[in-house]
Amino acid sequence: MARLLGEEELERIQGRIAAAEWAPAWARLQQACDALLTEPLEPPEESAGFYHNYFCPDHAVPLVFDATKPHAHRCPTDDRVFAGAPYDAAWRWFVNNRLSSMAWEMALGWASGGDARYLQRVAAILSGYAARYAGYEPSGDRPYGRGKATFQSLDEAVWLIPLTRAYDLVRAELAKDVRAAIEAKLLIPAAEFILSQRFNSIHNIECWHNAAVGAVGFCLDLSDWQTLVIEGKYGFRHQLREGVRDDGLWWEGSSSYHYYALAALVNLAQVVPGQELWAEERLARMFRTPVELAYPDLRQPATNDCWFSSSLLAEVCHGVPLAAACYEVAYGWYGDALYAQVLDANYQQQTRDSLEALLYGRALPENPGALAVEPVVNCAPSGLARFRTGGNYLLLKYGPHGGSHGHPDKLALSFYAAGYPLSPDLGTPGYGIALNDSWYRQTLSHNTVLVDACSQPEGEGEEVAFGQREGFAVADARVAWAEGAYAGVALRRVVLWRPEYFVDVFVVECAEERQLDWVFRVRGEREQQEGLGDGRAIELAGDGYEHIAGATAARAPAARLQWAFPGGHIAFHLPDERDTEIVRGSVPFNPAAEHSDILVRRRSARQTVFLAVVHAWAEECAVRAVYCEDGALVVEMAAERHVWMIERGIWSHPGPTSASIMRCEPLSHRL
Repeated sequence: MARLLGEEELERIQGRIAAAEWAPAWARLQQACDALLTEPLEPPEESAGFYHNYFCPDHAVPLVFDATKPHAHRCPTDDRVFAGAPYDAAWRWFVNNRLSSMAWEMALGWASGGDARYLQRVAAILSGYAARYAGYEPSGDRPYGRGKATFQSLDEAVWLIPLTRAYDLVRAELAKDVRAAIEAKLLIPAAEFILSQRFNSIHNIECWHNAAVGAVGFCLDLSDWQTLVIEGKYGFRHQLREGVRDDGLWWEGSSSYHYYALAALVNLAQVVPGQELWAEERLARMFRTPVELAYPDLRQPATNDCWFSSSLLAEVCHGVPLAAACYEVAYGWYGDALYAQVLDANYQQQTRDSLEALLYGRALPENPGALAVEPVVNCAPSGLARFRTGGNYLLLKYGPHGGSHGHPDKLALSFYAAGYPLSPDLGTPGYGIALNDSWYRQTLSHNTVLVDACSQPEGEGEEVAFGQREGFAVADARVAWAEGAYAGVALRRVVLWRPEYFVDVFVVECAEERQLDWVFRVRGEREQQEGLGDGRAIELAGDGYEHIAGATAARAPAARLQWAFPGGHIAFHLPDERDTEIVRGSVPFNPAAEHSDILVRRRSARQTVFLAVVHAWAEECAVRAVYCEDGALVVEMAAERHVWMIERGIWSHPGPTSASIMRCEPLSHRL
C-alpha cells in the first residue's frame, strides 16, 4: 500500500476517471504519459548542469529544449544555435526534470487506470537512475549545496521527490531485488547526500531539502528523518515560523521564491500521512497575500530575483505547478472564495485539466465573481505598499533587502497604467548571463534614486506612514545608510495616490554635496515634451549606465513629458526642475530584446526634493496643468483644482475646489 498518497486521494482520482467534470484532467494525464512512451529520453550517464545557463546571453531568453538534440540549443529570438559547455550540461537538467516528473505522473496514471506500459516505463526510469547514481560526480568546489545527479542540492531535492512518490505507488508491483536496488542505490543515498549538503538556515532551498528527505523518510518509514524534517531545527515548522513574515510573504522578497518555498512546503505537507500540516496558519496565508499584491493583469510583481513572467494565470515560478494547479490545492484545502476566483480567472482562458485538480479539486461555484481585493494594501513586514484603482496600480518597495536574492532598489516604484505594464519591476532572467548582473541587478534598472551613479548598498527601509484619507491614500517610507558608499545618505519617498493621478515626493539628504539621479522607466512611445529642447548627446558612466542607448540631456525650469502606450497615454509633470539635467534614453526591458525609455533627473546637491505628478489616461486627459504656487503644489483638473500644501515639510490635501485655494489641517507625517 502507498504511504505517501493517502487512500482518500487515490480513491478520489480513481472515482473521477469516468466523471465528465474531470474528463479533461484525466485525458491530459493520459496524453502526457503516452507522449513520454514515444520519447527516447533515458537517465543521463553524466550529471546535469545549471538550469540558469540555458539562456541566450544576448537576448536574456531561455533556449529551446529539444529532447532529440543534446548538442544543439536554439535561441527563439534569432534562431542562433549554441553547443558545448555549459549548454549541453544544462540540457541534461531538462532531461532529469522531465523523467522525474513524468515518473510520478505515469505512476499515478497506472495506479488510476492500470495501463501496464506506464508501470514498465516508471520501473525503467527508477532502475536506470539506481544503476547510474553512484557514478555521478558531485558538482563544484563549495562547502554545501552541491548536487550529484544534478548541479546543486536544490535540483537534487526537486528531482528526488517525484521519483520517490512514483516508487511509493508502484513498489508493490516490482520484484524484490528491483525494490532493494532502488531503495539502496537511489533513494537512500540521494537523501543522505542531500542531508550532507544542508544549508542549516531559513532558506527556500532548505525547504526543498526537507521535502525530499521527508518523502524518502515517510516512504521507507525512517522515523529519524521524519522527525528531523518536521520538528527539527530548520525543519518544516521552523521554516514557517521564521521564514514567513507576519504578512504571509516569504522573507526573500521575491514572488518567485515565495512560491518556490511554498511549493516545497506543500510537497512535504502532501506526503506526511496522518498530520494536517496544511492547516498551519502561515502556510495558508502564503497562498493569499500574493493574490492581494497581483498586478491588474494578475501577473506578480517581479521584485528582487524573480521571473518576470510570473503570473496567477500561468507560471507562478519556474519548476513548480502552474498557478491554476497551485490554487487547486489551496481551494481544496481551505475552500477560500478568493481562490475560487483565481481558478475561475484561469479557466476562462484554459481547460481545467491539471493533475492537482484530479487529486485535490473541489466543485467551483457557478459564479465566483471577479477577483476581489482591497484597493489599498500594505505588507509592512515585507515593505510593500500597493495602491490600485481600476487598471491603475502602483507598488512602493521599501522593506528588508531579501538576502542573496535581494536587489539594490530601496523606495522603488512599479507602475501599471490602464492595465498595461508601463513600468514594472524587471525581475531577473537566467543567472548565468552577464546582463543579469550588469543591468537587472543594478539600481538603475529600478525606479528610485542613485547617488554618484553607484548602485545602492544593501539596506532596510521602514514605513513612516500609510493609510487612506478623504479623497486620497498615502504611503511614506524611508531608508538611510551609515557606512559605505552611501554613508550619510537618507532617502524618503512619499506617494499620494488619487484615482486620476499620483504625486511623487522623493526627498534626498546627504552629509555633503553628491550627484543625485532620480530614475523612472517608461515603456511607451514619446509623444510630447514641453519645456525641453531636443537636448544634446551625453556620455554616461556608472553602475549599469552603459546600457542607456542614445542618451540626450536638456535643462528646463519645469517640464511635461508624455508617452503613448497600448490603451492610453501617460504624462510626467515636473513642476520644479531648477538646477536639474533631464536625461532620456533607451534601456533593456525584460526580455532584453525589447526596450523602454528611461527618464533620469540629475542634480548635484546635499539636500533636494524631486517632485512629480504622474497622470495616466485612456481617453481624455484629466490633468490640465501642474505648478507650484505660494508653497503649494497645484493640480488643475477640467472642473476643479487640487492643492497639496507644504508647510515646513507637512503635507495636506484639502480636496477639490472650483474657486479658490483652501487650507485645512495638515496630515501628521513630516518630511
